[in-house]
Amino acid sequence: MVSNDQPPVAFPHDAAYKAMYGHPEAVLGLQPYLSAPNGPLSQSTLDGLDFQRLEKLPAEWVTRDFRRRHGDQVWRVPFRGAGGTASWLILLLEFQSEADASMTLRVLGYVWELWRAMEAQGALTPEAPRPATLPVVIHNGAAPWRVPRRLADWTLAGLPDAPRTDLAPLQPSIGLHVVDFAAHRGDDLIAGSLTSLQIGIEYAGPSDFARLLPALAELPGTRLRWTVYEWIRRRAHHHFGMELAPLQEDEDMSVGVFRSRIDENMKRAAEAWFADGLKAGLERGLEQGLERGLEQQRSLLGRQAAAKFGAETAVRLTPLLAQAGDWATLAELGEVLLAAGDEPQLLAQTKAAIASSQQSTD
Repeated sequence: MVSNDQPPVAFPHDAAYKAMYGHPEAVLGLQPYLSAPNGPLSQSTLDGLDFQRLEKLPAEWVTRDFRRRHGDQVWRVPFRGAGGTASWLILLLEFQSEADASMTLRVLGYVWELWRAMEAQGALTPEAPRPATLPVVIHNGAAPWRVPRRLADWTLAGLPDAPRTDLAPLQPSIGLHVVDFAAHRGDDLIAGSLTSLQIGIEYAGPSDFARLLPALAELPGTRLRWTVYEWIRRRAHHHFGMELAPLQEDEDMSVGVFRSRIDENMKRAAEAWFADGLKAGLERGLEQGLERGLEQQRSLLGRQAAAKFGAETAVRLTPLLAQAGDWATLAELGEVLLAAGDEPQLLAQTKAAIASSQQSTD
């Protein structure tokens, strides 16, 4: 279980997302969130992009006054059947855990520095058309994105309607497409899409990992699967104290082997996590006194049941736990919870254990 003895260490969200979206397969999985109804592109425009020729670009630029500017990820994808630099679409990916009102201004700066760098490299002449850009913010925050998504909406926000309308066409024009995880929280998983799996994992509790981890095997690319598994493994440890076994990065595993490995690792981690929680509950009970300790242990069993089988199971289990009046019975119910494969088995064996305890007491 997570220890409270050490100060909390911030989880490296930004670095993890940069690592995951450093794989071209991850960008391919972003497509369902770029086209309607989830994104700004029509299906015909999306189909006209050749994602098989996706190319990663540097996300660091040196300004004219020698300062470094850093974006998160920059990719370019060509339009099918077209030539020249104007036929590229530049994907600017930014990762945010909180809404940032200045994001549009930052992206405007990134686009300008990118174009300037391309000129310096000879990829663009001063007169050549600029390649189109699609700024995409991957927002994994718990609260929805509520700040402006267009720079003009920010610069004109304080003006009355008439001047705002008059001046809007003359303002710097840059906008953001925000993949807002909070807006897609209840969506079904999209097979093969890293973004879809990330949305599920960001809102997952310990019991959800067993449901979500098999989707890892649907991601294309062994190295992407390893990177995402490592993110989930570290996230499970940081947030829940759950210890998933590491995998070797250089293992070239087939989908079937990979699925069996993560299933095995998930089973072991879940069993250890539940067992540690039950042990901690018993230790707290001994410290806090009999009656209070018994109540704490019943509460812990309820939370563990909710984590393993869902909140409704905990509701149905609670009145049964209230009938357990001694440590031996609660310890036995902890073992029942660990071994149960589903809710009916858990409830049936809990009733049987309580009945047997009551008969022995009589």
